[in-house]
Amino acid sequence: MDRPKNLFSEYRKDKGLRQKDVAEYLNVATATYANWEQGRAEPDLETLKRLSELYQATINQLLGLKDKDLILTSRIQYERIVQARDILDKVVYEMHINSGIEIVGDNNRIEIKKRIKK
Repeated sequence: MDRPKNLFSEYRKDKGLRQKDVAEYLNVATATYANWEQGRAEPDLETLKRLSELYQATINQLLGLKDKDLILTSRIQYERIVQARDILDKVVYEMHINSGIEIVGDNNRIEIKKRIKK
């Protein structure tokens, strides 16, 4: 699947800025910013945050993504989320096996029911 084109150029033009103006704001070379705008390179997360502030748009909007499609997180945050999910899965399994309750649900909600013994 191809990545959507970033919208740096559109946001910059909407603000009436030149590439040179944005590059100076970010303290990078104009050629570096031009490469980001043309998709030949990508800025780091801190730079994306600064662009987000400058253009008053979310990082996902700048990258041409819909907010529901992607939530940007750092690798450490992602790993912590995965760890927490794995721990929660184990706890739910143990509760289900040992406590006489049934836990059902999906990614949006969880329902806890007392199991009926037959």
